[in-house]
Amino acid sequence: MNPQRILMLLRGTRASPPGLAAGDAERRGIYNSALQQFEELAAAARSVGPASQPLALFYALEQAGQAILAARLEGRGKPHHGLRVSGYDKALHEVAIEPKGNGAFQAVAEALAVSGISGRATLGELWASLPEGGDEPLDDVEHPRALGLYPEDRPGPAATFLMTDRAVAWLFALPEEMRSVPSTEQVAAVSAYLSSYPTASGWESPIDGGIPGMDDPSAGFGIRLQWRLPKASGSAGERFEYLLTKVAPRYDRYDRGYLRPAVGGGEILHPLLTWWLILYALSMFARYQPGAWVKHLDVASSANAVRHESLLSLGLESVPRLVLEALTGSKQLDYR
Repeated sequence: MNPQRILMLLRGTRASPPGLAAGDAERRGIYNSALQQFEELAAAARSVGPASQPLALFYALEQAGQAILAARLEGRGKPHHGLRVSGYDKALHEVAIEPKGNGAFQAVAEALAVSGISGRATLGELWASLPEGGDEPLDDVEHPRALGLYPEDRPGPAATFLMTDRAVAWLFALPEEMRSVPSTEQVAAVSAYLSSYPTASGWESPIDGGIPGMDDPSAGFGIRLQWRLPKASGSAGERFEYLLTKVAPRYDRYDRGYLRPAVGGGEILHPLLTWWLILYALSMFARYQPGAWVKHLDVASSANAVRHESLLSLGLESVPRLVLEALTGSKQLDYR
């Protein structure tokens, strides 16, 4: 969805706030003030270069978090971040984030009724777990990545009636080395790789003696898998929805979902919280280690500088949409 459209929809919530902010004057005031600050800080992030963007973008997100708390949490957030960052002397993908006490991050997770992190996660792992980062690993270092899932069934009338409990889909962007795995070892290799993806459990190969595979010029190497529904259905739409809600939830498009790996203690992290951790770590880096941070962005000396810039550009595009989803409870999807 168009980023300007997202910002307009966010502004539209301020006249009639959701949840607890609707009927409480104090919460309504916090909600409106926090979203005003979110808009202004997000605009500031768009107007400055990557050296300063992490500061403005993270604090924009944190103020959006205050609006989420005003609308969704009975209590109040803590006046500290609840996070600790280490490893700024290492490559960017090795910078580590872990929980520290109970702060704003944990309060937003509670407001969204999702898990936070219980252990250490690196920037490389967090970035790869997002759909935005799946195709472009940080510092060119591979971690389990978000995998695009495309159901074969489609909603609507079909030429033939098929009654089955098997929902079939193509899964793309698997590691390059999976192409050369012998057919007799494919099931074991895919099983080992998908063990990092909790919602992938129960997958099967649709054929005997291996797993169908193919190369796509834009999506990379893919495999054809199937999952079994709790009961047989003659509706292609039901099989389509099962895959895109239970197996690989939609992210930004109606007809595609993503398998996402667990990070930070064995959970699939909510995408808004994933961005929160990434931007918090980068904002601390930019604030307290400005020389080292700017060096990471030097396109004349760092082969990864463009990747680091791209991460921030994608954050500017994705964060407002995820904030709107968190506030309204409604996915903002591209239906093209």
